[in-house]
Amino acid sequence: MDNISVTPVRSRTGSVSTPKRNLLDSTPQRKRSASISTARKSLDMPESTPKRKFKLSLYGTDSEYESIHTRLQELKTIRPGLTSLNIIELALSNYQKSLLDSSSSSVNQSCTIQECDENVILTTPKAVTNLVDMLCHHNSKCNETVSFVLEKNDGCSLHYKLRCDICTYNSVWRTSLELPENRDLINLKVTHAFLCSGMLPSQVERFCDCIGVSTLYKRKQNEYVEEYSKHVHSERISSCETALAEELSVHNSVDIITDARHSTRRNSKYTDIVCIGYNTHKVLDHEVIRREDDSCSQRHELHGTKRIYENFDTKGVHVRRHGHDRNASVNKFVREQRKSTVNQNDTWHVSVSVEKELKKISSGAKCREGKTWSVQLADKVQPVKTHIQFAMRSCNGDASKLRSNIENIVDHYQNKHSNCDMNSRCRKDSNYIPSRVILTDSNAVNLLSNALRSTDVYRHPECYVHHMDTFFVESFNNVLNIFQDKRIGTFGDLHYKLRSNLAICHWNENVKRKTNSFQYRKNIWSRCISSLFSGSVWRPY
Repeated sequence: MDNISVTPVRSRTGSVSTPKRNLLDSTPQRKRSASISTARKSLDMPESTPKRKFKLSLYGTDSEYESIHTRLQELKTIRPGLTSLNIIELALSNYQKSLLDSSSSSVNQSCTIQECDENVILTTPKAVTNLVDMLCHHNSKCNETVSFVLEKNDGCSLHYKLRCDICTYNSVWRTSLELPENRDLINLKVTHAFLCSGMLPSQVERFCDCIGVSTLYKRKQNEYVEEYSKHVHSERISSCETALAEELSVHNSVDIITDARHSTRRNSKYTDIVCIGYNTHKVLDHEVIRREDDSCSQRHELHGTKRIYENFDTKGVHVRRHGHDRNASVNKFVREQRKSTVNQNDTWHVSVSVEKELKKISSGAKCREGKTWSVQLADKVQPVKTHIQFAMRSCNGDASKLRSNIENIVDHYQNKHSNCDMNSRCRKDSNYIPSRVILTDSNAVNLLSNALRSTDVYRHPECYVHHMDTFFVESFNNVLNIFQDKRIGTFGDLHYKLRSNLAICHWNENVKRKTNSFQYRKNIWSRCISSLFSGSVWRPY
């Protein structure tokens, strides 16, 4: 009754691929009769149950046959009286039971149209684990469903009450873990994310309202920001100290470029004065001047520059060269009070002033042609700007040479090249033909000569001999706009300095990098957590 045979499989060509094997159950007839009786008793099978002989054909290779046959014999040895049929029946019933259990344990996670308007809950894996433990504890005593009721809304942290009406089970589950000093992990992490992203408070409120997440009350939010700003300030100081050490490694002194950025377009309440190392292009120092310090915003840059020099003096750092965007008060301060520092003005502003002067003599009313302007100078605006930039780069720090190079511009456009640079094409190429109109009108020559002599680079060549530009300061101001928009002037002292410090940390970490890095965010978060767990965890700071 329990014989199993392996039927050979014939291929399409008719050849036999697997030999026929008979009788997996090779127990002799007399022994099988006794085993059948024993199996019937163990399975509570009535003796009068009618039986009929059937065969079960399986397809497989010889190795599979040997494996199945060996396992069946081992099971019969462990429990005498079992037959192959008993083993197959038990295996099928157990497998069917496991399939039913797995299908019943799966929960439908599809969303209905009514559930699409549910608010979002912010939580952590540990908080979810706590919820599972609470439900398991309840299910060990009661099989009824637990109801969830929102009990308290504390910003992004929610408190749910778990209640069972049958066994009077009551407990509270918090979506956020609790930190020392009565801080919520979710609220602190969300505050950290919003501030580091540079989002405005109004943008944060609109974002949270759209997804259904509540924001912190103003009083509690200010507590979080006040504590958070201390760690941002510490990270900014660490970043600036590292940048200063890198700048000093190039020379024993530092070369700096500075600029002022007003927080608003008119009547600025705050002014950022940033100091960047000329070699590393990283922020070395930063000062914020408020309207309370000086009611005139035009004097804020001078106050900030003085504070930066005082900070350098305290640290024993000597400033070798100082470049800025030609602020007259800063020029006077460096020239008279910092005589050991070489004062330099930005070269980009030179091009702007030169272009302004040349446009006056290269175009105008027809009736003024030949008097205040000349048509021969119409194509000289951009070339003269380039020529002056070349004169500043090639003067080798000599003010007299820079001035003579500027004077030579007039001779160059008269096709006189005896004083031109030896490496220029007009000197090396004997077949050189000027691409611009040659100046033949004496009035045009005088106009161009007077215009060049009236420029600041000609009158004060010592301020341009090192060809320093403030490009990286202007670029930093663009990054600063990410964290505090210039159109928004409602920030308080705490928020304004916090966002300025975040911009400095972001700039110092990413300047001249091909890919963005945000390690400063992790450092600030580590400082926050280390301060809360001051007595229980190791603090790297």
